[in-house]
Amino acid sequence: MASEVLKTAIDELTALFGEPSQVTLGAAVFCDPITDVLRGGASRKEANQESEFDHPENGVFSCSDEQLESYAKGKYEFFAGDAWANFGAENWLATWNRVYQRVSQHGGKILEELKAIEEPATNLAASQLTENHDEPDRARDALANVFDSEEILKLHLYQIGDTEAITGVLIAAVSAEEFVALVFLMD
Repeated sequence: MASEVLKTAIDELTALFGEPSQVTLGAAVFCDPITDVLRGGASRKEANQESEFDHPENGVFSCSDEQLESYAKGKYEFFAGDAWANFGAENWLATWNRVYQRVSQHGGKILEELKAIEEPATNLAASQLTENHDEPDRARDALANVFDSEEILKLHLYQIGDTEAITGVLIAAVSAEEFVALVFLMD
């Protein structure tokens, strides 16, 4: 499990931005143990398959950029809910783009990283995470406490939306033990 400090920070982030949901608009925070995501849960055991992650060095699991992206896409699809199928995956994925990837594994500056997004609609959505929040100071602190944590090993920012009226940003990160994603969509 993540440290108590990171768990508490994720709880605060979730309290401010929302539990996992399928509401399509707004925000939600997702957090999953890396072992569950990378091993594929019971289905891998039932299939008697092994992966390189079944025997981690020093008990620490890791993931590739592709695995973090796959996790992020899965949470994006879940959050879009029925609208994903109704409007079509091809429309929801047409704007999908990794707009930033943190290269340092020793903490970061999430608020600066969000502000530096060059794609205009995604930059606007990123700014709304704090500027349009009921408690902007708490929202900024919660984002920083989770995504600037020394425990975060990888972080990606994604442009998301439906190619028509909905735009957003998705923050996906991974520690040695947890995947974390914040999905935000607005119209």
